[in-house]
Amino acid sequence: MLKMTTVEARENFSDLINKAAYGNERVVLTRRGKALAAVIPLADLDSLQAVVDATTGSTDLV
Repeated sequence: MLKMTTVEARENFSDLINKAAYGNERVVLTRRGKALAAVIPLADLDSLQAVVDATTGSTDLV
């Protein structure tokens, strides 16, 4: 899993998206050393959604 500051993410946005979409990388975005968010491949999001649906019956993760 890669880490990238929010400044780096903003400056390299297309590279960030390509890492997730085509490189199957998970990228954690940080600010002042603290993790804030993650950019993940769509397949990972689909897997998370399936787990949420199976455990809660909810379909509103996305």
